[in-house]
Amino acid sequence: MNPVVIKKVLPIEVTFLRNRKKFPFPKYKENPIKDHYEQTFENQKSFGKKISNMFEQDNSLYNVLAMAPTQSGKTGSMIAVVYEFFQSHSLRLPKNNVFIFTGLSSIDWLEQTKKRFPSWLHPHIYHRNNVNTMIEELKRLKNTLIIIDECHIAEKETQTLGKLFDECNYKDTNHIYKTNTKIIQFTATPNKLYNRFKELKDMGHGIAHMDVPESYLSVDKLKEQNRVYEALDLCGVMDKDDLTNINKDVYENIRNLDIHLKQLQPCYHIIRTPRGNLHNIVIQNFKKVFENENYLYISEPSMNQGEFDKLLLVSPEKHTFVFIKDKLRCAKTIHHEFVGILYDRVVQNPIESSVLQGLLGRLTGYHHNKKAVVYICDKN
Repeated sequence: MNPVVIKKVLPIEVTFLRNRKKFPFPKYKENPIKDHYEQTFENQKSFGKKISNMFEQDNSLYNVLAMAPTQSGKTGSMIAVVYEFFQSHSLRLPKNNVFIFTGLSSIDWLEQTKKRFPSWLHPHIYHRNNVNTMIEELKRLKNTLIIIDECHIAEKETQTLGKLFDECNYKDTNHIYKTNTKIIQFTATPNKLYNRFKELKDMGHGIAHMDVPESYLSVDKLKEQNRVYEALDLCGVMDKDDLTNINKDVYENIRNLDIHLKQLQPCYHIIRTPRGNLHNIVIQNFKKVFENENYLYISEPSMNQGEFDKLLLVSPEKHTFVFIKDKLRCAKTIHHEFVGILYDRVVQNPIESSVLQGLLGRLTGYHHNKKAVVYICDKN
C-alpha cells in the first residue's frame, strides 16, 4: 500500500488541513482497557506512550508506522496505545470506534489477538476475510482509531489494505481530517513502507521505533550465539510426476541434525515442508533416516484447531518432529520451553522479510530457551 496519497492543495487550504475537526468525548470513569494495560511490560507502555505523544504534539499527524522487532511485544504496545488514547484529553474517543485489523488471512492471528484484548473489543478485531464488514462500519463513523497489524501484508494498491483505504476514502486528506481518523501501522519488516513514510514525514505521516530491553533475544543475538544455520532441501523430489525418485543427498541433510539431537533433551522439532504431497515425502524421509531411533512424527495439518499450541506446552518423552506447512509465520507466538530445532523450507528466491517473519522470527522474543536452533533459507 502506498501510504495515504496526499492530494495537491492550494496554500490557502493547508491551514484547514492542519486543523482537524474535533469530536470531544467525555473522560471515562475508568479506562476501559486498564486491566490489560497493567499486564503489559515497561517497553510496551513506553512505546504506546511514545506513539500517543506524537499525535498529541502534531495536530496534522494521522498515520504512524510503528516498527518493532519480531516477538518484541507489538500486541502489548497496541494495548498501551489504546490506553493512552483513552487517557488523553485530545485523543479520547468512544471505545466502539477502535479497530484492530490485519491483511493476514489467519484464524490463528484472529484467535490469538482476541485472547489478548478485552472482550468489548473483539467485535472490532478483523482479518482480511472480514475486510468488507469492517469497511461498512468505518464508512459511518468519525473520530476513529485504526490499528493495523503486520501492515506489510497485502499492502499494495490492488490488495486488501489498498481496498480498505480506497473504499473508506482514506487517501483523501481532507476526509481524514474531517472525520478525525487516526491510523497506526505495526510491523517488524516494513520493507518499502519505511522509505515511503520518510518521504511523507511532514505530510501527516510519522515513524516510531520500539526500544527493546537487554532481555530481548534478537536475530542478531541468535547469530552471535551460532544458533542460526543454513536450511537445505529435506524433500529431494526431482520430478513431481515421480514422487519415488528422491535425491539421496537429502538423507544426509536430515542426518546432519543428529549433532543437535544428541545434545538436546527430548524436544519438539518443527519442520516446515513444501505443500501438497511433498509434505508426506519429507515425513517419509525423516522416518527412513531415523528408522533405528525411537522418535515420534506428527503431521500438524492432521491436528485439530488448538492442538498444536497445547502440544508445545507439555514436555515430550522423546524427540518429536512436528511437520507443518504454512503455519507459524508473522505474528504467531509459540511456547519455547520444549522447542529444539526449527527448520524452514528451502525456496528458490527467499525474501528477506519472509525469512525474518518465518521460524527465525518465532525463536526471537522473551524466553529462557538457550539451546534451540533455527535453520533458514537465506540468499545471503
